[in-house]
Amino acid sequence: MVHDLQWGRGPVDKLLYTRAGSTDLEATENGTALHIYGTPVHGMALVVNVPAIVAGADTLDVTVEVSPDNSNWYEVAAIPQITGVTSAPKEYYAHFSTDEPYVRAVFTVAGSAPNFGKVKAWLTEYAR
Repeated sequence: MVHDLQWGRGPVDKLLYTRAGSTDLEATENGTALHIYGTPVHGMALVVNVPAIVAGADTLDVTVEVSPDNSNWYEVAAIPQITGVTSAPKEYYAHFSTDEPYVRAVFTVAGSAPNFGKVKAWLTEYAR
């Protein structure tokens, strides 16, 4: 297993990243589709780490989409819109449950010159 440490939270399996954060998030993009075979009964969470937010009118919308075939996608959860706040880094969570085998995050960026830094997003068990 390949791991990445996240702010003292312990290791995160890099195979659960839907966005690894190797480049700055400056435009709308679809995260990597992960084959999860559905969620446990109590669901899962998408964790999104935003390391930098430039104050202003730039916005970031993050949704969780699932698919039965890795081709046709539909939304099952969303994070409230992230705007030009200066309190980065910050983590956001979207809890979801599905029987579908594929999941991905979709990052919709808007604004005059948006740059949210090297945003990472990964799946984890839903912690109640």
